[in-house]
Amino acid sequence: MGGRWHRLGVALVAVVYASACAMGVVDESSGGSESSGSGGSGGVSAGGFGGSGGVTGDGGAGAMGGAGGGVSAGGAGGASSSSSSGTGGNPNCGNGVIDPGEQCDGADFAGKTCASIGLGSGDLLCNPFCGIVASGCVPKEACNDFKDNDQDGLLDCADDTCFMDAACLDSCFAPKSLSVPGWFNGDSSGRPNLQAASCSTASGPEVIFEVLIPQSGMFVATVNSWDADFSVSLRTTCSDPASELACNDDPNPDGGKTDKVTLEVVQGQKLYVVVDGTAGSPGSFDLNVDIPPPEFFCSDFWDDDQDGYVDCDDTTQCQETFECEPGAGLLGTPCIVPSDCAANAKDPACLQDWLGFPDGYCTEWCDLAAQDCPGDGHCADLGFGSVHGICLDGCTTDADCRSGYACVDEGYPTKVCRQGPELACTNFQDDDNNELSDCEDPSCQATPACKPGSKAAGQPCTKSNECYAGQNDPICLHQDWFGAPGGYCSEYCHFMDDCAPGSICTSWFFFPSGAGTCMRTCQTDAQCRPGYTCLDSGLNEKFCVAF
Repeated sequence: MGGRWHRLGVALVAVVYASACAMGVVDESSGGSESSGSGGSGGVSAGGFGGSGGVTGDGGAGAMGGAGGGVSAGGAGGASSSSSSGTGGNPNCGNGVIDPGEQCDGADFAGKTCASIGLGSGDLLCNPFCGIVASGCVPKEACNDFKDNDQDGLLDCADDTCFMDAACLDSCFAPKSLSVPGWFNGDSSGRPNLQAASCSTASGPEVIFEVLIPQSGMFVATVNSWDADFSVSLRTTCSDPASELACNDDPNPDGGKTDKVTLEVVQGQKLYVVVDGTAGSPGSFDLNVDIPPPEFFCSDFWDDDQDGYVDCDDTTQCQETFECEPGAGLLGTPCIVPSDCAANAKDPACLQDWLGFPDGYCTEWCDLAAQDCPGDGHCADLGFGSVHGICLDGCTTDADCRSGYACVDEGYPTKVCRQGPELACTNFQDDDNNELSDCEDPSCQATPACKPGSKAAGQPCTKSNECYAGQNDPICLHQDWFGAPGGYCSEYCHFMDDCAPGSICTSWFFFPSGAGTCMRTCQTDAQCRPGYTCLDSGLNEKFCVAF
């Protein structure tokens, strides 16, 4: 009896539990379940699932997009199987009319649009479960973020939707914040034309940036554009032209000109950078703001602090250093450092080999307008980015210039001493910096040093004129320079068939001009001189090289 009552108690508990599951567990995403009869109805939210069917019942109806519940039929011996014969989702979804529990149905969105829900233009979509999908919406133009949010090809204020936006009516309503150092790419098209710069005769649409100075130093703002002309100015009050502290406009209607303005600043100072289109021209631009380090290198011909004064021409950083103490070297004489050279102030300079002045060239910085160079010197702008020029030694004939230099006409009122032709044709160097060395340079090819000899490619040599060449460009590859024991006769070449029979043009050695050298061809090592091997480098033929 005890066992039978115990089993009956367990059965009653099971029935109560099943009944609770069938009647009480319903939420917005899942249907209920029953042990017999019909399953619980589906939840009301999209994506709900129908309840599980009872032993002989049907699955509950799913919610919007819900899956139908399974059906279980009792079988012999308690075996069961499942099927998907339950009814899935809202049975009315797809009838073109919004029914309870649906967000949309077909083309019916109950009056909702992308714009009405704050997502700009475009079209809403309705998924197969009658739920709204916003992937077809295009974002609304933000008007002051310098982005084409709605992807219609019109940026910010150039977009019709931004016509009356506050930022498009007043450039000082919400100036763009820019950190230092910082870089920004923008466009002034459609922007207000209210703030003019003092250095420009005509004003156009402007863009204004707000910067907070992070440290004391020289603040530099640089604007460049390839399709419009801009000025750049600095002021302390956005809407007050009288607060302008600095301004620069290098006129260039076709764009492509850089405008730069500099100002000594202190930490915590707030500035407004006004990028203003001149002559009414709008367009795209690049803005860079920075506080570069002080002029640290005083002989590198680079304006390190971007203040317009290079090296010893910089009174604030370099002129009190030992590098800028004037020496005795006259204009045009050899030098190594600026202090080798004479100057009427503490602004000497030494033009170096890498600038096209072999063995150095004593000079000093000069005033382009005043032409204050010593003697017959001429003040020239050599493109170093300084507000000043550099002195070049004046001349009448080559005899007025030192060895290695020639009296050349470069369009100045007077001729000047500049690097002359290749004078040394046997030193394996490019003396005139034209990327042509020795007999490769036309200025050497008429000299005895480059008159071809009779020795074929690969033969021993001590001088280039011992070697055969078709165009007065022989070369003896010396061991000291090229690692060729006993010398190796060759000639400069540019094409595979640019060599005499029995040799091939290779780039085994690298010359600044890109020229190759003619190397003796071979099939085996036995066809090469002692100390040389027959190399297969992947060309049409093998050739002899030192090993």
